Amino acid sequence: MTYAFAEHRDVPALFGKVHPRYGTPVISIMFFCGIGGILAISGTFVWLAMMSVVARLATYLVTCLAVPVLRKRSGGQAGFRVPFGPVIPLSGAMLCLWLFTHASFQDIRAFVIACAAGAVLYLVRPRRMSSARNLQSSM
Repeated sequence: MTYAFAEHRDVPALFGKVHPRYGTPVISIMFFCGIGGILAISGTFVWLAMMSVVARLATYLVTCLAVPVLRKRSGGQAGFRVPFGPVIPLSGAMLCLWLFTHASFQDIRAFVIACAAGAVLYLVRPRRMSSARNLQSSM
């Protein structure tokens, strides 16, 4: 993720640095290994697994909720069809919400804190100039 963010200039370009021989995002991998190591040492494996589950549930929930919105915006020109229209993605969203109710308060709180930290990093990132301003400055 940090590599993709670096490509879009949403995080420092350092995270986009790739290994000359293997082509892998070295700094991003080391960053996630460091964070994962700190979390593994500071908690239990069960806690780390629950954080992973809660984060994936949040991703699935947003994806399920985005399907009807994106289909409406595309005017029915979706790239793939799912039977029963919005029933399946909305059922998936309800299942995600139900599964969220089975997570502990501490797990949800830790996830919200991580999201807040990510939001702060996103808000303080260097702003890119719009393409219109780039064109004006190059003339």
